[in-house]
Amino acid sequence: MDRFILSHIQGASKISFYTVPNELVTRLGIVPGSLGKAVFPKLSHARNFTASYAEQKKAYILMTLAYVIVMPLVLFVYYYAKFILTLWMGAEYAGISVEILRIMLIGYIFNCYSQISFANIQAFGKAKYTAYIHMMEFIPYLIMLYIISKEYGVIGVAWLWTIRVIIDFLMLLYMSYRCNNLMKKG
Repeated sequence: MDRFILSHIQGASKISFYTVPNELVTRLGIVPGSLGKAVFPKLSHARNFTASYAEQKKAYILMTLAYVIVMPLVLFVYYYAKFILTLWMGAEYAGISVEILRIMLIGYIFNCYSQISFANIQAFGKAKYTAYIHMMEFIPYLIMLYIISKEYGVIGVAWLWTIRVIIDFLMLLYMSYRCNNLMKKG
């Protein structure tokens, strides 16, 4: 959606500077997504069969440990962004795309951690909560995307994406916390 609106407002010549870093961050997203799906059955079992606190904690430790492993990858890509983009797409893309990639890597970190909350909410059988969150985000994001892409271009859209991901993380974290409190109450 962001690429479509950005290309409509800024033109096809600018979209590649955004698309390449976006694709790289999207590909990095395979790692936390896979980890979340791998730990989901353990979280679900812990929720549905009132597993011990130790079992629940073990699932969270596994997820957190997995994300600690992701951080060196993020730091590597952040530090070598110019080299990676120059090697991948050529020197003409390495200018503004480096800044976009670095901005989006900030959002990527939050997206990684939101997978923990997302898996926890799903394990409680409360998928509707995540649907509500994403529905609440959609229209404001769409409006802001139009405004930001018009006023601030590709850099602004990268920041908007990062801010949306951070808000998504905070909302999922809050709902995950609420699910945990509901379980404790009964």
